[in-house]
Amino acid sequence: MVFYIIGPQTPKSNDEYVQGLIDELDRNGISISSNATPCPVCNNGFLRKRKGQNGFFWGCSSYPVCKTSFPDSDGKPATEKKTTEGAIDRLNVPCPSCNKEILVRPKGFFCTGCGFKLWSEIAGKKITNAQAETLIKKGKTGSLKGFTSTKTGKKFDATLVLQDKNTGKIGFEFAKK
Repeated sequence: MVFYIIGPQTPKSNDEYVQGLIDELDRNGISISSNATPCPVCNNGFLRKRKGQNGFFWGCSSYPVCKTSFPDSDGKPATEKKTTEGAIDRLNVPCPSCNKEILVRPKGFFCTGCGFKLWSEIAGKKITNAQAETLIKKGKTGSLKGFTSTKTGKKFDATLVLQDKNTGKIGFEFAKK
């Protein structure tokens, strides 16, 4: 049996159209199963295989509302990088811009609902989850040691200050001498 899917061109209406076809098949006694992977972050969309500039990856079908993505691993989403509790690693504070969750990734901390991001390395210093949480919650960290100037190569100590809650732009605050 061959089905031709001809329907509206928007992603949401395509999903609804396909769901209507599935419902019609169910009413006629034909069952089909899906191996679609639900998005583990928003629980609304499904992970879809996409091709980007660095190869294949899996992104949420609710994009741009949910910006969750996972690398491709042999044709399946590599969602197995989890914490010991079995959940995707998240910060314990909401995004200061949209109140959605912030995911912890190797290169930084990324909001699931908007463009907010903090890089995990700033001026040569690795930022911990706890430091990122303090920065987001209070708007600044305590004094941190071990930054390296990109211009002079010299080490310095500073407080990180969240300058823009929408983008995650940060600045340095130096102790008075």
